[in-house]
Amino acid sequence: MPTKRTRRSRNATADRITTDAIEAWLMGDKVTLDRQLSIKPWQMSPFEVTAEPPYDRRTPWGESWDRAQELRDALIAIAGQPGRVGRHGQPLGKSGAH
Repeated sequence: MPTKRTRRSRNATADRITTDAIEAWLMGDKVTLDRQLSIKPWQMSPFEVTAEPPYDRRTPWGESWDRAQELRDALIAIAGQPGRVGRHGQPLGKSGAH
């Protein structure tokens, strides 16, 4: 008997970005960010995105550019530029105030 499946309509990128991922982004912690976003070692991290996609898009690294760019844009929209940490090791928000 076939099952009836209902499609979910949700923003998958926003669902993947947790507070731990945002904190890792702000602190510039690539290892933690990649772990939080389930980025494999052969895939591009949001920290490694360049303005132009890689020349060879047929490799796993090149194929992951679109996803990494999407995640980078979402992280910047949510938290601002990476590596913004305050005096006490606390991530700074968009405004840069404590």
